[in-house]
Amino acid sequence: MRLRPVVETDWELLLGWRNDPITVANSIQQRKVQTEEHKAWLVQKLSDTGSIMYIGEVGGVPVGQVRFDLGVGYAEVSVVVAPEVRGSGFGTELLKQGCSTAGIRKYIAYIRPENEVSIKAFETTGFFWSGRTFVEGVALERMELPPFKTED
Repeated sequence: MRLRPVVETDWELLLGWRNDPITVANSIQQRKVQTEEHKAWLVQKLSDTGSIMYIGEVGGVPVGQVRFDLGVGYAEVSVVVAPEVRGSGFGTELLKQGCSTAGIRKYIAYIRPENEVSIKAFETTGFFWSGRTFVEGVALERMELPPFKTED
């Protein structure tokens, strides 16, 4: 897998992944996003120095996206895998490569408790459960990754 930065022309690809029914069900806001809302969000994220986004490609084909929203001393990470390649291990690979590339000291993820596939991908990457929290009134599992170490 190769990571590349997200660019503005990726809006349609990302919107399709975001509005996939499984992604919608696992999102904090369980609703589809409208085109203009998504475009505005992407423009804002791309201009935000506190946001890092990559698309993972395998053989030149996009397979998912990993995003890091920077806080003080940590980054909140989220992953979306293309619907047509779910179950292939690409979510775990996006996390591993993304965390290694982003170079942040600590990562935090918030995941719906029923999203067992995502929880497993984060656990496989080395994230550990650190409690339950509420975001926008939704109960979420909080997972953390201490300093990421790459293999020599």
